[in-house]
Amino acid sequence: MLIRDSVAMKIVPGLHGAGIEARRAEFQRPIARLARAQAVLRARYAEDALRGAAIRNVSLYVILGAGFDTFAYRQPAWAKTLTIIEVDRPEAQAAKRECLTDASVEPPANVRYLSVDLEAGALADALEEIMLGRPAFFSFLGVCQYLSGEAVEQVLLVIARQAPNSQVALTFNLPEDMLTGDDRAAARLGADAAAEAGEPWLSCFRPDELIEGLRSLGFRTVEHLTPREAQIRYFEGRRDGLHASSVQQCVLATV
Repeated sequence: MLIRDSVAMKIVPGLHGAGIEARRAEFQRPIARLARAQAVLRARYAEDALRGAAIRNVSLYVILGAGFDTFAYRQPAWAKTLTIIEVDRPEAQAAKRECLTDASVEPPANVRYLSVDLEAGALADALEEIMLGRPAFFSFLGVCQYLSGEAVEQVLLVIARQAPNSQVALTFNLPEDMLTGDDRAAARLGADAAAEAGEPWLSCFRPDELIEGLRSLGFRTVEHLTPREAQIRYFEGRRDGLHASSVQQCVLATV
């Protein structure tokens, strides 16, 4: 079990039991399995790293582009000492909070909401009164592909300027020319679906260039979870068809 998430079933439209059963064949298509694998992999990878940060007494968790991220509403006991800050555009936050209310899910006392458009480059000012020179753990998951390269760099620069031992777990999409076979086909389908939904993919990164870029911004260490390592660590022995892919990959960078 990578992630146990009963909250998503309550707050995301169409994810109730009957709705899932009615769309079983759709959810078992290769593109759907890949998307599901990416979502659970990045969440588990970030939450493993977050737990390590909490053990080291990091007390701030900033979720960038929080969307329908459910960590705050299913948080384990070890996370109760964290201040969890969900960052997203005002309209995205309003939609999520409406769904939480409709599902009778009460936001925990340690959760705060910060309205920021990451593309607009206003993150530094928004965080100024919150950080207070303390190290923080940031997650930046499933977001980079929807931002321009310049906006991604500005977000990472803001994190790089935080207190020593701050960290960010992020995901990035590979360019199509680095993908083959099913991964390339899945990436094309994913990009087309995102564009049709009005959220086109704007950025992709080559791993070596991203790692070098993170180091040039001031991150002391950068860990790249390769697809092979992800398969061994998180998917080995599974019988449900979920597996690590090359389309979207994870990095953990430390200030």
